[in-house]
Amino acid sequence: MVSIIIVTYNSAEHIGRCLLSVFDQPFRDLEVIVIDNRSEDETPQILKAWQKKGVRVVFNSENVGFARACNQGIRLSSGDTILLLNPDTVVLDNAIGRCQDFLMSTPDAGIVGCQIRNEDGSIQKSCRYDPSIGILLSRALGLYRFFPKSRFFGRVYMSHFNYQTTREVDAVSGAFLMFKRQLAEQIGPLDDRYFMYTEEVDFCYRARQAGWKVYFYADARIIHQLGHTAFHPDRDAQLFLQQHRSNALFFKKFYPPLHQKLFRLIGTAEMALRYLYWTVKNGIRPSLRNQIMQHRYRQTFLWYLFGYGKDLRR
Repeated sequence: MVSIIIVTYNSAEHIGRCLLSVFDQPFRDLEVIVIDNRSEDETPQILKAWQKKGVRVVFNSENVGFARACNQGIRLSSGDTILLLNPDTVVLDNAIGRCQDFLMSTPDAGIVGCQIRNEDGSIQKSCRYDPSIGILLSRALGLYRFFPKSRFFGRVYMSHFNYQTTREVDAVSGAFLMFKRQLAEQIGPLDDRYFMYTEEVDFCYRARQAGWKVYFYADARIIHQLGHTAFHPDRDAQLFLQQHRSNALFFKKFYPPLHQKLFRLIGTAEMALRYLYWTVKNGIRPSLRNQIMQHRYRQTFLWYLFGYGKDLRR
């Protein structure tokens, strides 16, 4: 059986369509567990209706973050295969059944992800390399934009990767991440110190350290509905900062002190330059977008200067 874990937070626009696509699959040997992180929109009402259809729902009294909520679902689940699925996805073409068949028929596979598409049919770059100093430099200097097909500079978003072929990768997207229960029992659940972002990269990294392989499976597809939420400057800055916090935690866990110092140095310099650029641009031509970008880089730059490390000590 496949246990599907979905974490919602203000997901009213998407969760109904996601659940419909799950139950429309020909694969029926599954259970669905939804953990709601105290949504403030219509999500709870929608989920209460789905409870009557057999979906198990847990309503948290606070937003505990993605990783911790996933772990709640994993503890409640009973399948020998577990799927972490984003609420803003639509499952296509028996993707759940196909991925489970691949996972269970590949002895060394611990984790599998599928092909992820945008609503217009274009492919999302959903696989990742482990974070590294080289990737940080390529991103900071913008080299990945000039050499997207380079196997070195293109590592930032794996823009050189062929998403039409099944192959082993470092990490797959948490939007659709399927793994064997045996793996989680061996390496432990997601690290809930990651409130958002990088938790799936950490999980895949630990799986590979334990001898398992992570696969991208090209013969299964989902749609991931990106770009539907309107950002407020403060919320955008919080989400952007959270990405840097999560990457800092990954470096702290797995890399030596020198790499951690280089991470902070590169991040500080990059944020300072980007903040300066958007401050000047917003001064010359004020706009909401320029204001959002200026605020994003200011907040993250200040975190690198004064907040770095303080929230990584747990």
